[in-house]
Amino acid sequence: MELKSKAYREPCSVEDSYGYYQTEEELKLIDDFIESRYLERYHNAILNNDKAEFDQLINDKAVYVAERLGKGEDQRKADVLGHLGEKSVMKVRNHSRHGVKFYPHGGNVIVMTGFSTSSFHLYGITSNGPRIFNNVYMKVDGRWQCIAHAIMDFDGTYINGKVHEIPKEKTGDSLV
Repeated sequence: MELKSKAYREPCSVEDSYGYYQTEEELKLIDDFIESRYLERYHNAILNNDKAEFDQLINDKAVYVAERLGKGEDQRKADVLGHLGEKSVMKVRNHSRHGVKFYPHGGNVIVMTGFSTSSFHLYGITSNGPRIFNNVYMKVDGRWQCIAHAIMDFDGTYINGKVHEIPKEKTGDSLV
């Protein structure tokens, strides 16, 4: 079966994002995810440090795995929410993505991959990326929720649809 694609605009993607599908049902699933405005809600929640909105966007059993700032983290929903709100352990100044791709699975799952150049402050350290990510979203009880989020620092950059490696000797440490 032929793999087809459709271009989408989503709130923090620097260029068009693409959904890849083989059947009309898979295309409808991607369209449903985009039309739900989940990514717009997430974008606004992260910029506004909105703990209550994140509580609605993240599944109770979600797993967040991150290797950023030289620290490996394995978090659950409570840990993620603990970084937000009044405590504000994390502050995102700019939320941007590149090379975003959506892949449908089954009748209610979307996998999103891409690169992040978001700028954030966490644990007293500022990071401007780049990072590579893979998020999994599932429609549960009629609403889209993040069930898995994985991200790691990436010693490279994404320009015009291509990944370009940046040698360590030219950049030094990937932390800014």
